[in-house]
Amino acid sequence: MPPGSFGHELTRFYAVSGFSFPGEPDPPTEQFTTPHDFAHVLSGYDTSVQGELLVSTFTAGMHHLEGLAGHILPVMVIWQLGIPLTELAGSTTGALDARKQWVAWTRGDATTADTFSSGWDFWAHVDKPLEELRAAMGVPRWTRPTRPTASTHLGTAPAPERLSA
Repeated sequence: MPPGSFGHELTRFYAVSGFSFPGEPDPPTEQFTTPHDFAHVLSGYDTSVQGELLVSTFTAGMHHLEGLAGHILPVMVIWQLGIPLTELAGSTTGALDARKQWVAWTRGDATTADTFSSGWDFWAHVDKPLEELRAAMGVPRWTRPTRPTASTHLGTAPAPERLSA
């Protein structure tokens, strides 16, 4: 896959985050995590607790089917209220930043394609330059204000450098 392509950046995201690739033994539920990880790469949100809150909110804006119940409420319960729902995610309290979350919702709502849709085909986009795909999907530009430390990430590796946004 060409450098800077969606597929290349997704591969980099998995490698840097320390996550299993779809199809490898013992990955998390691929039906959810694969389109969720596509949303990470498209939105530019990392795997920090804050990044997970934001990508889930971005997804709810993009994927209107059960957006609140399927994406926003679970992460708020896990990382705002501190109630663990899955072993993978852990839990903490006080991670919600309402301003950032509103921006994430607005960005997802402006996005014209949905990585959770059964009609969205990763393979049709794998070689496209990421910036071109973001533009074609209407993903609004975003710049990460600060870079979290490696210890705040859910993966085993340090946070990826800022994805071109």
